[in-house]
Amino acid sequence: MDRELGNPVLIPIANKLIEPSIEQSKKDKGEYVFSKQEAKWLRSFEVADILSGILGGGVLTNTSSLLSAEILRRFDGDLERLCNASRKELQSIKGIGFKRATQLLLLFSFIKKVMAFIPDKKIKINNPDDVKDLLYQEMRFYRKEVVKVLLLDIKHQLMKIETISVGVLDGSIMHPREIFQPAIMESAHSIIIVHNHPSGNSQPSLDDIKITERLVEVGGLLGITVEDHVIFGGEGVCSLRETKLVDFSGRVSGEK
Repeated sequence: MDRELGNPVLIPIANKLIEPSIEQSKKDKGEYVFSKQEAKWLRSFEVADILSGILGGGVLTNTSSLLSAEILRRFDGDLERLCNASRKELQSIKGIGFKRATQLLLLFSFIKKVMAFIPDKKIKINNPDDVKDLLYQEMRFYRKEVVKVLLLDIKHQLMKIETISVGVLDGSIMHPREIFQPAIMESAHSIIIVHNHPSGNSQPSLDDIKITERLVEVGGLLGITVEDHVIFGGEGVCSLRETKLVDFSGRVSGEK
């Protein structure tokens, strides 16, 4: 059964059943005032849930949920690419006709106009959870292995996110030259390396560990700190710093 957003019914979001409590305003009849519980409930929506609700006209249905997942898969979870999609690209997806494509194009146009009015605010990265909050919605949908580098200033504020490679993860893709070049160009104080495992398993491989050790060592020589290497899987993330599988002190081999 379809579940309308805003009605006092059980709605499955993020594997939890939450009963929203919406109070009708006494001052403005016909308008709703969101309670703290309702606001928290709305914030719990994932990108796929939001897109599903929009496609379903404010209703979460199996059809709109499957369609939103297919859209995100088609664009490899790259929200920037999706927001710049053409009508032809959107209508090439089964289930999206002229009306739904128009609906999405208007939404993307609205998002761009809103973003133009939002002041540039620095994002601070203090721990792996911050990295997860920043990139999980994007990285989880990639069907290929993608390597990115977060460039940080001395206050751990995000300067830029650089995509290093898209393809099969091996030693050449994670070569120190490609990893550190953007950090040198942007005069970054430190970096965080991130990549995904399309298999869904976020646990580091032996190659992940060896490559990270090499990058930490090179960073020590360059004076650019490697803060962490975060691996994204289908259901979560793994921080190599937190696993303590890698020494992030930056000491050069043979140095005491």
